[in-house]
Amino acid sequence: MTTILALDSSTEACSVALLQDRGNNNGDQTEITGESKLAIRQHNMVLLPMVEQVLAEAGCALQQVDLIAFGRGPGSFTGLRVGCGVAQGLAFGIDCPVVAISTLRAMAQGAYREFGTRAVMTAIDARMKEIYWGAFGLDEQQCMQPLVEEIVCSPDKAVFSEQCEAIDSDWNAMGTGWSYRERILDGISIAADKIARFEEQWFPNSKDIAMLARREFESGNAVSAELAQPIYLRDQVVQSPAKKNKDK
Repeated sequence: MTTILALDSSTEACSVALLQDRGNNNGDQTEITGESKLAIRQHNMVLLPMVEQVLAEAGCALQQVDLIAFGRGPGSFTGLRVGCGVAQGLAFGIDCPVVAISTLRAMAQGAYREFGTRAVMTAIDARMKEIYWGAFGLDEQQCMQPLVEEIVCSPDKAVFSEQCEAIDSDWNAMGTGWSYRERILDGISIAADKIARFEEQWFPNSKDIAMLARREFESGNAVSAELAQPIYLRDQVVQSPAKKNKDK
């Protein structure tokens, strides 16, 4: 049996999920329970209580968890620090490994879980008139895999690779970055009728982080807690006082 605790606080939403994978002679039996809520600027207050609630409802003690997964970004700088910090703290406490999952990839996996879509373009509003951008396709094991490198860019600079063009499926367009819909579509030169669904109010969900983390765990891609790091994409989110003084 593998038990995975997943959490995410990278965007306006905050979520926690518990995956319990019970193998038996008839195949795997996977149960996922979780909670998700909008928690704008409240992640540090609600994330740990959500973890406690999800574990209690599943009748699972923290010490029974084999792996902790978290949304590594891109996303809100403060939210990513909270999520990574909580994941590290919990993992240190029970001496278990950690898997960091792309929030853009988790959003794509969520679109497959909810709508069965096989090709997803995800975009998160990065503020400053930019977006965090990714494009994903479903593999044979029902996991979303990246088709382009994740970037932060202006909406009209979104990347659409040859792998994307080769996808023989309608796309879903998911995430708050699609508030720049017209500029994105102009930049990637894709016909609007190739996009079956636009969902601007779409956020990462820890249920999908847990599913992707199980695959990464099985592939040997977990790390120790001290090596877990968020991904910001922007090179300089904040500057240290020393750096600011040097630049003056």
